[in-house]
Amino acid sequence: MRIAGASFYRYSLPLRRPLELRGQSIAHRDGLIVALDTDDGGVGYGEIAPLPHFSAETLDDALAAARRCVASLERRHDIGASTPAGLRDREPFLPSVRFGIECALLDLAARARRCAPAHVFCEDPARRVRVNALLAGTPEQMLESACAARADGYSAVKLKVGRTSLEQDIETVRAVRGALGDGTGIRIDANRAWTLEAALEFARGVADCAVAYIEEPLADPQRLVDFAERSPIPFAVDETLQDAGWHRLHAWRQGGLLEPFADVPDDADPVLRTILAARAWVVKPPLVGMPVAYLAHLLTGRRRIDADLVVSSSFESGLGIAALANLAACAGDNALAAGLDTASWFARDVLGAPLPVRGGAIDLDDANAIAAQFSTKTLEELPND
Repeated sequence: MRIAGASFYRYSLPLRRPLELRGQSIAHRDGLIVALDTDDGGVGYGEIAPLPHFSAETLDDALAAARRCVASLERRHDIGASTPAGLRDREPFLPSVRFGIECALLDLAARARRCAPAHVFCEDPARRVRVNALLAGTPEQMLESACAARADGYSAVKLKVGRTSLEQDIETVRAVRGALGDGTGIRIDANRAWTLEAALEFARGVADCAVAYIEEPLADPQRLVDFAERSPIPFAVDETLQDAGWHRLHAWRQGGLLEPFADVPDDADPVLRTILAARAWVVKPPLVGMPVAYLAHLLTGRRRIDADLVVSSSFESGLGIAALANLAACAGDNALAAGLDTASWFARDVLGAPLPVRGGAIDLDDANAIAAQFSTKTLEELPND
């Protein structure tokens, strides 16, 4: 099988409510769909959607890079019909482009094998991918959403904090814990809102609320190791993984520095030390650039790190969410709830309707059946330059 070319389609999806991204508001989510064609008539789809104010690349940057990537793939002879081909790990592809192209290659492999994408990497993936409910808005809205999440059977919720006073954030978390009871996990995302002392005050204020972790609590991420040593609640990395980028993560992996009990030199990169001190990695492949095969191998345990893994979206359309759900399913039935509860923000979707979340989970068979019906007919095809 050879890659014979690709077509690119642009979408602009309206959101049900404005999305605040680092102080900026967007009302539409824009992105690209890549359709990879093979010389035997196959086609595989992937999504390329840089996130405004988070991704370094623009949509135009991503399109130009994706065209160059496809031209490179057309020259390769090592793409098997049923083997999940990927881009070479050492090459510095733009994160959103790597994710979209590799998902299209994974889609090709799954179609050739007549199986779900998760089965390409994993013999026994989860049938249902649990997700954490995303709580955002005013304290009253978050409390209302928490009650709904409990009623809907969610096993975990994620609260956005750091946008009101520290006292209000503590009060909100305590109120949410009271509404959820003891059976639902709480994750906190501060998006680098606080100083070290403020973050420690917050952690002590909610220490008895059974919080799983606080994601990116510090405006100065290089002090996260100090936070870990003094906080009653562990931390998770998200933006710090993006800061590292796949080029550094790959180099550290090659040097064995990401392995459990690795012998890390005293003069190691501070970002590496921060990542190694984290309880959890919140991995958004379109922002980090982590190859999908490597992520799948971490999730299946074929490769190991000393941290929990939470697969998370960066507000992709349903096509991207379906791909991420298949990756998350590689961890099996005991996987941590994934951060894929973003479809509800979309007023419409490239799949026609957002992927349903029922009982706090995405049914993988349903998601793949919906994704299999995807059509480019309603999308704008971009001319080949």
